[in-house]
Amino acid sequence: MKNLNIEILRGVLMIWIILFHYTTRYNELFEKIYPFEFDNGGIVGVTFFFIISGYFFYSGIIRSKKLSVINVGKFCINKYWRLYPAYLISITLIFLVYHFIDLPGRECSLRDFLVNCIFIYHPYFSYVDSAHWFIATLIKMQFISAFFLLLKPSIRSHSILLFELFIFGLLIYSTHSTIPLVHKIVFIFSPDCFLKFLVGYNIYMILSQQSKKKYLHAVLGILITGYYCATIHLVLILLYTIITYWTLQNKHIFTVNPCNPLVIVGKYSFAWYLIHQNIGFAIIKQLNTLGMNNELWLLVPITITFGIAVTIQNITNLLPRKLFNK
Repeated sequence: MKNLNIEILRGVLMIWIILFHYTTRYNELFEKIYPFEFDNGGIVGVTFFFIISGYFFYSGIIRSKKLSVINVGKFCINKYWRLYPAYLISITLIFLVYHFIDLPGRECSLRDFLVNCIFIYHPYFSYVDSAHWFIATLIKMQFISAFFLLLKPSIRSHSILLFELFIFGLLIYSTHSTIPLVHKIVFIFSPDCFLKFLVGYNIYMILSQQSKKKYLHAVLGILITGYYCATIHLVLILLYTIITYWTLQNKHIFTVNPCNPLVIVGKYSFAWYLIHQNIGFAIIKQLNTLGMNNELWLLVPITITFGIAVTIQNITNLLPRKLFNK
């Protein structure tokens, strides 16, 4: 049974990210026209998208049997394919928009566009839309984590826990280190993002009936949450951590109407995230040139980009979800 409460949480986070980008971020990048801003919307929202993604990804990793190298490769290709069609459609539409509406500082060359089309993760080239760093980092973390599938299930959870301690230590140490090798390792693992992804693993292990060391995951989860409370936002991180944990733990307590607006937003949140930023900026810029700079006019880019997101996801739903079966 699908946990619709998670879709509601995704919906809330997505709306917060949208409002952050369309007010605070737009004011920073172009011109300050909106007095009402949504500070930390991007940072906190993306943080919890990583946590939720990590929960569901590692739940599959822990339950899976040991795989061969070939099957791990197939697993990675399936994960890539699941994200790629919506991503490809999105970057193509965004690149076309650049030819009709000027967004200073947000341009993308044809070379970079072609690289974006071939690779989701491309650290040495610009993104068609800078918001796509999230999906690129997510792909990288999924591919690195897929190596745990090569291990026996009996030692897999312990190995992931040790890896999480390594990532946490790397993050703390790298903030004070000037050693080039350390920064190369940071470049490979992206510990700040990876640690958020692994918080989802801790939540899964705390809630799992099979986990025998819940207290270790609880302690580590609390330490990591405390770190992000101190470095991002005390109240918001703590509040959303409690809400996320409670939502995952009590997935069947409340009956949620599938037609609930936040459930619908959550359902299309991935496609909306891909398409919303620069196309939304372009629409806002055009509205502003026409004197339509009241906050109510933000309903225009919100409605248009959400409509595009629904179309993109409905198109991708027609495609097979996997390229390889087990």
